[in-house]
Amino acid sequence: MTFFRSISLPIQVCRFRRWLFLGLLHSLFVSGVAVGVGEESLDGFACLDLPVSQPGPVDEYRIHPDGGLIYDPIRREAEATGQLVRVEPGNRQLVTLELGAGLRAWAKAPQRIDAYGVAEIPYRLEWVEGSEPRFPVAVEAVAFEEPERRNGRDLFDLALPGRIDLDVRYLGSVTAHLIPGARNNIRPDMLDEPGAYPGFARGPLVRSGVIEAGDLVWFRFRVRNTGDTILKPEGFGGCQFYPLLKKRDASGEWGEAGGSYNLYVRELESLYPGESRDIWVHCTGSYPGYSGSGAAETPQGFGLTPGAYQFHFRMTYRCYETDEVFLNIWDGPVGYHWEMPFLVEEQPRQVSVSEGRRLYSHTDQGPRITRFVHTLEEFMTAFDCHLQAPETGHGIEGVLHLQVAPWTREIVFKVITTDPLAVRTAAMPVEIGLDALSLALDPDPSLYVIQEGLWHPVIASQSMADMRANVQIGPFPERHIPERMREMIDCGVNVVATTGMPWLYDDRDAPRSNYQGDAYKYSLEVARKEGLRVFGWGSYPFDRATVLPIAEWISGGSFPVGERTLGGAMIGMAEPNLPLANAVLWGYQARRWGDLYFQSGSGICPIDVEDTRGWLRQDIQIRYPMGDGVTKLFQGWLRKKYIDLDRLNLVWGSDFADWGEIRPEAGQVTNRFGHQYEYTDPDHPFHDWNLPVLDWDIFRTELRLRNYRDVLSVFREEVPNAVISVRTEGGNVLVAGLDPQSPNAHFRHIYYSQRRCGLIAEVVQSEPGLVRVHSDYTTMPYTPSEIRFLTRTAVAQGVVPCFFPQFNNMRDIAINARYGTEYGVHYNLPEGRKGMMMHVLLALYPWFKATYEEGGVPGILWEDYQCDGFATATQKREMRYFRQALERVLNRPESLDLRRVEEGAGDPDGVVSGEVRPCYVVEEGAGYDGVEASDE
Repeated sequence: MTFFRSISLPIQVCRFRRWLFLGLLHSLFVSGVAVGVGEESLDGFACLDLPVSQPGPVDEYRIHPDGGLIYDPIRREAEATGQLVRVEPGNRQLVTLELGAGLRAWAKAPQRIDAYGVAEIPYRLEWVEGSEPRFPVAVEAVAFEEPERRNGRDLFDLALPGRIDLDVRYLGSVTAHLIPGARNNIRPDMLDEPGAYPGFARGPLVRSGVIEAGDLVWFRFRVRNTGDTILKPEGFGGCQFYPLLKKRDASGEWGEAGGSYNLYVRELESLYPGESRDIWVHCTGSYPGYSGSGAAETPQGFGLTPGAYQFHFRMTYRCYETDEVFLNIWDGPVGYHWEMPFLVEEQPRQVSVSEGRRLYSHTDQGPRITRFVHTLEEFMTAFDCHLQAPETGHGIEGVLHLQVAPWTREIVFKVITTDPLAVRTAAMPVEIGLDALSLALDPDPSLYVIQEGLWHPVIASQSMADMRANVQIGPFPERHIPERMREMIDCGVNVVATTGMPWLYDDRDAPRSNYQGDAYKYSLEVARKEGLRVFGWGSYPFDRATVLPIAEWISGGSFPVGERTLGGAMIGMAEPNLPLANAVLWGYQARRWGDLYFQSGSGICPIDVEDTRGWLRQDIQIRYPMGDGVTKLFQGWLRKKYIDLDRLNLVWGSDFADWGEIRPEAGQVTNRFGHQYEYTDPDHPFHDWNLPVLDWDIFRTELRLRNYRDVLSVFREEVPNAVISVRTEGGNVLVAGLDPQSPNAHFRHIYYSQRRCGLIAEVVQSEPGLVRVHSDYTTMPYTPSEIRFLTRTAVAQGVVPCFFPQFNNMRDIAINARYGTEYGVHYNLPEGRKGMMMHVLLALYPWFKATYEEGGVPGILWEDYQCDGFATATQKREMRYFRQALERVLNRPESLDLRRVEEGAGDPDGVVSGEVRPCYVVEEGAGYDGVEASDE
């Protein structure tokens, strides 16, 4: 891990030189003289060759004789890495359960096991001759139940649910009104004055059937679990609240009037039967609620106007009763539904609250346990669901494989019957060894911060205070934004990314409100106060059309473009002004907030560029549109590569009569959600994974690099040691040399997802030093051995992985013969196979350990509450274990000697020195104004 070792470069701020340079470059770009991406400009395109991939089989998940899917990744990894703990003499315990109707069960488990080890749990179900047990019958073992909260009860959980029921109580509401002139509006010259955050005045919590109209309204509810099922927010069966507002129109009809900005209200820990929790709910009638939304009745549509309303309190959960593919991809069926009427009036008044009523529970009609998954394994949960009785005999034997946590105290063994629906449990105490938590020091980390003369390896996360976690989650953003950042720090995070969304620049119109932009600015002030480094950021995404008016506002110049895509929302990637406009935007951000920017002690300043150009995921199998300008450039690229059209036709096996006929996007099918083009039609000249598409994907990757070179050629006038940190979605890993015929389905995903994304690692590595860091909102549950190999390989190839995995809800694709959607094309399989998306909880600690020890940056997606990527109590607990283990290894005497850094190395003060111009002031003790929900 030495490729980042270089002489530390001092970062200069040369504003006059930069603006002179920009002015000259701008005139050249507009006149068409500048060296940029254009139809006739092919300088810098390497026109690389790569071999065409051939079909090959992958390791599948088997189908049990009873017809169910056997999803057993925990067992596979444990057997491959020697972490399987078998029941042996001196390390075993036995439990038996009598279930009535002649049915009996027993199970064995180890008494001692290391943290994150996998316990082998043999079991047997048997019934007396003449009895006829009804199927399905499930056997489950869990390692997450807390003895004090379980309290000796037989409980279901959402992996195999029993009765789901809630008691919902309305505690009151808070109305807020914007304070005119209170908020900060940034200016291009940065001479704006700090504002007051959050810029609105809150009223008290009031419980009344009439709610005061206002610019913002929050509801407070108390939710009590009155069923017999543990409600978990993560993994297989995870649940979430899904609120909905309805309003009565002039004709007396009820119509949808709003919902949560994040769609869902997420809980961060399990809710056991009998437990209650208080939650805030904010509803907006204008999603996504950008500043200046013209049709909204209140600023950004975040408030409520007078009228008659109904609040619909719904809980959804991932239910695997059926194999309906799209049922669980985002949320699952409604598991519980409650309704409450109320009025909104201009002035508050106290009237009695109408009692809400329970409309529905998904379990009212009977058991909802799976009818197509035979075996499920995830962190702290394992089950076998026997869907049919065996053809012969009076018993069933099997083995569960359960991964335990460092805090596990009991393995709870469960037998679940469906006719009648019942659960019987037995708790087996277990002793957990912590030796597996030890870390090996990485003596030469790829990315590190310098504090008090010592380097510290980077632990990363992302703040979404702007996008997901300001007024959307409660009335007190000035308190909970700092609280969340302090919690990140307590969990070991020392560098945070931002979303890179353009909300900051909604200020150019001086709107009444800019909730997202204000929270963005405030979160940066909190980071400054708390000493958190921030990854420099570019734009989200790179080709977003909003970059043009923003650059014009900053510079006073003009940035005309000839082509837009996706209905005008995006700029054509071949437009010369696209990288220039990005450079202007990036430069402003660096001058304004550069003192916060993370600069590694190794001398580079990574700039996050969120730039996903295609997907390989069950619901999105596309490449984004590139447009006619890029198509013409591609035609020129082909002329440069093949020289002669006859030669191209010979190599491709095509019969094009003219270069202009080569149009990869013409005639392609738009996917069902309108994201754009699928390339799966075998009769189209460009289809997955033939040679024309390979050339198209190589070209798209080279164009990406050209985009990045062009923007850095300008931006490095501002930040000379800037490098690209490309950020993607979809479980991408930037590793070259993977075998496209590998039987490892995860590696197959990586290989072909690079292709779809236009981010082929071999092409990226042809230009070393440009892309130095790669982030991804990782949803693919790579195993510890896989992530160790991938991290080691990526680092050796010159790119540091800095992933933000969604450990709470990984989305595996289980390749099998029966369930899911067709995956033969997507994974280039020799025969038709299906892929079923499996939502699972993945252990964080083994991933962090493997990533750190191999030179990568451990990271986590902290608060994407809409897209189901957030840190629950489980991940926070694991992160604290990791932080403590890392501190132990870093503070050994021999480690301290290695970590000492010469004075002046790196730049711990960030990119830009000089005056800091805050947008908001983070007050000490900013709090709840004494407003809290009470029992009254």
